[in-house]
Amino acid sequence: SYTLPGLNEGTYYWRMTSYFTDSDKPILGKLQKFTVKSADKVAVEPVKKPELIPVNVAFTMPENQMTQYYVKSPQVGLTWSADKTDNITKYRVRVHSEEEDPSLVPIVDVQETKFTTNVTKPGRYIASIEAIDKDGQVVGSTTSQPVTVAPLPTLKAPNFIPADGSLQASMDGKSQLEWNQVEGATDYWLVIKKDGKELKRTKYNGTSTALRNLLPGEYEVGISAQDSYGRIGESSPIRKLLVPDKSGVKAPTLKKIKVN
Repeated sequence: SYTLPGLNEGTYYWRMTSYFTDSDKPILGKLQKFTVKSADKVAVEPVKKPELIPVNVAFTMPENQMTQYYVKSPQVGLTWSADKTDNITKYRVRVHSEEEDPSLVPIVDVQETKFTTNVTKPGRYIASIEAIDKDGQVVGSTTSQPVTVAPLPTLKAPNFIPADGSLQASMDGKSQLEWNQVEGATDYWLVIKKDGKELKRTKYNGTSTALRNLLPGEYEVGISAQDSYGRIGESSPIRKLLVPDKSGVKAPTLKKIKVN
């Protein structure tokens, strides 16, 4: 290459000449020319931007997932859909709390139409998605979606059936206990107390049981439900369980005894 600095504006002609090693006769190349112009006189064509093909992006979580519950660590889970996916190379996800400045929140790029991220605490979070094409252009975006993150509540207490009055055992000490089913429960815990002291705590996977061999007296019973995470929920109000004293039953008498 060869550089010739300091040329004034104008048109210049040039050609390359070559020689064989054993000859002084030049071999002339084709005459060529170039023009030198000031930069402000050169018409620069604008760079054409890549064609932008807009796409539609929308969240697909059902309404009941706009509040998301957790047991151990709070997190936000998102799903969405888009049309014209051939024009999309990735999605840009932003999740931030209501108190945070969206412009300062890290952006995460993903390939799939789902995303889960841990958050620092329960509360209300704002999520948004952008679709990006092969040229790095934003070709579609969702509206901002609020999502509430909250601890999963423990189960409500079951209630004994019937709902009112004392529970009564039969004369042989057998007590048939029944309670209502609680949604989300995998097991139930029955606690039996006497004079405030716990006598027995038993787990059942159904909604009824038969207690046997209870001594006569007055007992307190309570029932609570356990969920699939092993958490025991609220306990029912304490109910009295009465076991009658068989010795208090009047024995049958004979109308007449005849002695020979």
